[in-house]
Amino acid sequence: MALTPGTRLGPYEITAQIGAGGMGEVYRARDTRLDRDVAIKVLPESLAADRERIARFEREARTLASLNHSHIAQIHGLEESDGLKALVMELVEGPTLADRIALGALPVDEALPIAKQIADALEAAHEQGIIHRDLKPANVKIRPDGVVKVLDFGLAKAMESTGALSPGTSRSPTITTPAMTQAGMILGTAAYMSPEQARGRPVDRRADLWAFGCVLYEMLTGARAFSGEDVGEVLAAVIKTEVDWNRLARLAPARIQTLVRRCLRKDPRQRLGDAGAVRLELEDVLGAPEDEVASPRRRALVSAPIAMFVGLIAVAASSAITVWLRAPATPQTTSSVARLTMSLPAGTELAGGISVAISPDGTQVAYVASRGGIPQLYLRLLNDFEARPLADTERAAAPFFSPDGKWLGFFADSKLKKVSTTGGVVVELADAPGLYGPAGAWGPDDTIVYPGPMGLAEIAAAGGTSRPLLPPEQRAASALFPDFLPDGKTLLVSSASGDAAEDRSIDLMTMSTGERRVLVQRGIMPRYLPTGHLIFLRGGALMAVPFDLGRLEPVGTPVEVLTGVRQEFFGTFSCSRHGSCVYIPGGAPDQQRVTLVDRTGSARPLPLPPGNYVNPRYSPVGDKLLFQMGGYRCDVDTFDIARGTTTRVTSENDNHWPVWAPDGKRIAYTSYQQKGPLGYQLIARSPTGGGEERLGPAELTVGPVTPISLSSDTLVFADRGDLWSLSLSPNSQPRPFAPSRFNETAPAFSPDGRWLA
Repeated sequence: MALTPGTRLGPYEITAQIGAGGMGEVYRARDTRLDRDVAIKVLPESLAADRERIARFEREARTLASLNHSHIAQIHGLEESDGLKALVMELVEGPTLADRIALGALPVDEALPIAKQIADALEAAHEQGIIHRDLKPANVKIRPDGVVKVLDFGLAKAMESTGALSPGTSRSPTITTPAMTQAGMILGTAAYMSPEQARGRPVDRRADLWAFGCVLYEMLTGARAFSGEDVGEVLAAVIKTEVDWNRLARLAPARIQTLVRRCLRKDPRQRLGDAGAVRLELEDVLGAPEDEVASPRRRALVSAPIAMFVGLIAVAASSAITVWLRAPATPQTTSSVARLTMSLPAGTELAGGISVAISPDGTQVAYVASRGGIPQLYLRLLNDFEARPLADTERAAAPFFSPDGKWLGFFADSKLKKVSTTGGVVVELADAPGLYGPAGAWGPDDTIVYPGPMGLAEIAAAGGTSRPLLPPEQRAASALFPDFLPDGKTLLVSSASGDAAEDRSIDLMTMSTGERRVLVQRGIMPRYLPTGHLIFLRGGALMAVPFDLGRLEPVGTPVEVLTGVRQEFFGTFSCSRHGSCVYIPGGAPDQQRVTLVDRTGSARPLPLPPGNYVNPRYSPVGDKLLFQMGGYRCDVDTFDIARGTTTRVTSENDNHWPVWAPDGKRIAYTSYQQKGPLGYQLIARSPTGGGEERLGPAELTVGPVTPISLSSDTLVFADRGDLWSLSLSPNSQPRPFAPSRFNETAPAFSPDGRWLA
């Protein structure tokens, strides 16, 4: 029976369910006595009802609790309450190794440190006479700081019954078939079982070394050593067939290939049986020269003439950044080269928008992370272990480096600012409303190009007066995401006349005249690489095409070099002059799905087609969904959940951030349909599309506002980190609402409209 948040098991208060399987249900809980979070595994009824097995389990659990090792998740004790028996364990944050492998094979220099920590854990347990018996990627966790923890050590033996298939068989949550005995389950996941386990024979520590070999093979290749369509086929492969050694040979150095082979010998007498020997071999390989550690593929690729690509991924609820190195061997193919994990400071997560940049020399990464809803700039040297926050950069967005890497430009509070990469005073340079995602470029002559009040503008990095680059008749959003070509006088820019991919282009722009011509159709965020390539985003893919600097035009057809780059109206990637790039994955926005999740965690996909759904809001009465279709020109829609129909609320385009009134009879949103580069108007209307009301003055001047919450007579909106209130009466003026030095976000009115939280 699933436990609900708030349930107490002795001093432990359940806060959320983590998972479930044949070995029981696992919950996050709060230890109210010691004020810490723990994991609670509620034992299955078949075990809890068997007194003999419980007595033996308690004896085994006491032995397991004696394992006090840095790479083994510790057992704290047993708890019984109202007939429920539960195991109290260390709560380990971070993704499992299975989660990491699902992203692709691990490069050698990432896989080996993980493998060494696993071997260290096995060695410590074996010295205590404890065998894991169920080692697999799902039982290995990688904390945000890179520390590996092996879970469920010895639980398989502790849970087995005296009448099991053999002394080496028991229960597993991961393989099930009605043909099996013992509630349809066998010890261990079939793909990691040793041949002696698969035959139901007694096992010793050599079974753990077999499983270790399977795990290391899977880390390095991204494929399981033994597979099949069902459990029978997998077990047959374990007993009779060899793994694909050719696949491993392409990816791992010779010493690691030999190590895996010695772990996966089917005769346990020929197999490595000492985890300490495995650990020592891994330490020797890790201490060898880099050329000996690198895989054959990496050694071949690092000399490739095309740019290397480095990627950023938020891992485990944005608790870490993962850096991938990719080197296309030819303009038509790409290959993974290396990867490292960068932990974010505790309590922070990557911010939205354009939030990451790499320095021109490729040695520094700047990114925007939020703590308590307040974004701030962080800087990380790639040869350091930690990032550091830059003071006074709250509410930052879109960082970009100076050519020498000594300064960071960024946007905050509708201003263009800069700060030294060593820290110090933040310098305000110019107004920059940044209605469509600010992005700046720092030129070779110390000129900064940025989105100003009258569109794209330039200003000296030392400060002074800015100069608009666009003719007066052009909209502020008609030239975006600038990048300097080496001459310092010509820009690559994105142009957009609508939402569709066909409405976007990569243009060449002369700074002195504002004259432009189209270079590439269907693309955004162009960047020039000194390797002689123009790169840009198209549908969530990073594209590259050779670029002739003499003729100032692309040569040939763009090719895809990397997929899965996050793309909304903008994308998130940045490149050094050596061709290394950082990016955040996510893919094209028009493939998003909408799902309702209730407070128990049950998910219900809505029958909406794939699309770019932004700011979805559930109606107060629970019958409709309010959202905007994202992109350059947005409209507001509602979806009737019961009928499965969509209604377009606005038709004039460029409407954003819709919110419901508490009674569900009115909505409010921001419209950018007024004339002039700063034209935006707050609008209230019926969710069916009628009864439009203009709120406040004809044109707000406080900033590009975001509606937050609507009551029967007041709208609260956000501007530059502060909250403002606006009466719904005619001709009312905005007033500061609880002004402070903090960044107030996402308040909401109570249903009666009397309170704001």
